[in-house]
Amino acid sequence: MYHASTNNVPGLRDLFDSGKASVSDRTSAGWTPLHLSAAAGHVDCCKYLLAHGADVTSAGHVGVTPLHLAAVYSHLDVIKALVENEGDPEARNQHGFNTIFGVLHSPFIRDPAFKAAIITWILQQEQFFVDVDGQDYQGNSILGWFTEHHPNGVKLLLDHKAEVNLRANDGSTPLHKAAARGCGEFDVGTL
Repeated sequence: MYHASTNNVPGLRDLFDSGKASVSDRTSAGWTPLHLSAAAGHVDCCKYLLAHGADVTSAGHVGVTPLHLAAVYSHLDVIKALVENEGDPEARNQHGFNTIFGVLHSPFIRDPAFKAAIITWILQQEQFFVDVDGQDYQGNSILGWFTEHHPNGVKLLLDHKAEVNLRANDGSTPLHKAAARGCGEFDVGTL
């Protein structure tokens, strides 16, 4: 496991070749070597593990997949590698977070523009259906987040037919959030 978390592909190769470890080994949290490499942002190690049979959909004890970890830790190159190998952005952990909500709620990604860039890339992947009206545990939608934090991305969500009247648990809609932000007439009118 150490080799996976430190991007030591030759070390992994030696362990796998000797039979002392496998891509299916798990930590006490249920994480595989792919989980550890994804969390650390080691795209080359992730690609090596995937090429040697690592399960991209493998979930740890709380339903966390390698893709969730790559999203939370903002490793876009790893996200791309996992999605290209059939990682499912819609898979949800036990807290109801899919990949997009992992990005939105990540304490490690401070820049709203970078969060928006990751989400934009995910939404542009045509091989997956991404529920743009999915909601987190507070009922917040992706469109609501964009309206509040990155209004330049609102058009993308509207192009994907995001529901503008979807209410969060507090009763607010993306339109309410746009008005509360003091958006100009064009921004509110877009919704």
